[in-house]
Amino acid sequence: ARNIHHGNEIFSVDGKGQLWHIYQIEPENDWQEKWELLRDDSGNPVILSTAATVIQDSFDWWKAYGLNSSLGVVVYQQPHSFALSPTTSVSSGMNVTALWSVPKDEATNQDWIGVYPRGADNYDYLDFVYVN
Repeated sequence: ARNIHHGNEIFSVDGKGQLWHIYQIEPENDWQEKWELLRDDSGNPVILSTAATVIQDSFDWWKAYGLNSSLGVVVYQQPHSFALSPTTSVSSGMNVTALWSVPKDEATNQDWIGVYPRGADNYDYLDFVYVN
């Protein structure tokens, strides 16, 4: 798989069935320092009894799929989040807090958050700020 920076990403399942991940920030460049053991939301290692199949969506977020020992499908989604407070509409002059999290291999100096009027198209933002 490739990340947003066009670096490579490799996934591997070890002898215990644990899913591991390593990546490059840029193509033809150094790899991250060490392999990362992927963990579920409870902090447990992701366990597969088959090789992982990795698929990227139209926004370049990846999901790894495999089967567990009971032949159930296991899906591990690349962790990322975004939240706003307040979550309802706001009046002019009110403060809005935006919290987000993306993996290091997906963050860029071009990431930004925009303010849009309700129903606006992607290019009809009122204001924006770069987040890095």
